[in-house]
Amino acid sequence: MLYSIITPTYKRSSELLRCAESVISQLSDTDDYSIEMIIINDSPEYDYSEYENNPVSTSPIIRYFKNENNMGSNYCKNLALSKVYPASDYVIYLDDDDWLAANAIKDINNTLSAHRHKWLVTNRVLADDTKLTENRTGRSVINYFLDYLGAKRFRGDATHIISTDIAKRATFPSHVKNGEEWYYFCQMPSHFVYADLDTTVTNGYSNTGLTEDLKSKYKSNTAPLWREKLNMKIVIYLIYRSVTRIVK
Repeated sequence: MLYSIITPTYKRSSELLRCAESVISQLSDTDDYSIEMIIINDSPEYDYSEYENNPVSTSPIIRYFKNENNMGSNYCKNLALSKVYPASDYVIYLDDDDWLAANAIKDINNTLSAHRHKWLVTNRVLADDTKLTENRTGRSVINYFLDYLGAKRFRGDATHIISTDIAKRATFPSHVKNGEEWYYFCQMPSHFVYADLDTTVTNGYSNTGLTEDLKSKYKSNTAPLWREKLNMKIVIYLIYRSVTRIVK
């Protein structure tokens, strides 16, 4: 299987280098899967020589693009989706300040080889192994809208592995530069399968909740999102969020 790893990056040359190294380290001669990594640099005027001058940047599995202007993370993800190889089986979103755990793709591939789930979700953990993904449902099959957005019985950041045909049918909200990933996932099939695998590591996330700055951004994004509503799940959640002022 071919896994397409999508990574937007903004002013994080050293972090991107670590991220790319973790992707390359997933490959060996005995693997029955392949990887492509699509990097979209959204900070054209920022010095990326630490990454660009490193041999890692010349890896044949990496395709690196640089925007002429800062367009925002959502634009970058949509652009990367348009560049995924036609033979791709699954898309994985990997932040530039995150990295893949050892054997992450092997573990994911073993799970998907046993059953070709359309949408698989695994754990995101802190560098000290603190788990950021919390499944309170007691089930492996999770309803994204009801269990995650509604009842919040599935909480926290996670790693999403999505069948490419489904991933490319959805779009990130183009009028909002950053965040609002839930908007994209609302366009997926209602359910995903959770596997208790620690696949993504981060030190760029606080498990204490959103900062006031991020809360303000999410609140200001609500109006533009009304203009981009695509299905009833999104409409219902926008109404819910507008009434309760719940931002994530």
